[in-house]
Amino acid sequence: MNRSSRGGRGEKVAIFAAKLHVTGACFWYVSRQIDLNQVWSAIPLLDFHWAALAILVAMLEIPLSGLPWYNIVDSLGARDKQMTRIAMVAATAVGRPDEAQDH
Repeated sequence: MNRSSRGGRGEKVAIFAAKLHVTGACFWYVSRQIDLNQVWSAIPLLDFHWAALAILVAMLEIPLSGLPWYNIVDSLGARDKQMTRIAMVAATAVGRPDEAQDH
């Protein structure tokens, strides 16, 4: 193993650690803004059928919104053998093309 591959791995670990730190800081900040007693008291009022439906719809949205990415890349002729529908769905899980217009 040469030095460049070891350096790349160290850089990836550092980036992952930084992302983990930022995520932890965000969760810490949000947890300070939430009254957990109110959350726990509201759980019995939650209709789990509707919650399950909402989770299912959110899960189905990711693969369905990945297909436009696939079509865009395919129509531009930039797709190679590694760009499969699964890869496009994975890219969609990170960011959707319609989100850029929302902001």
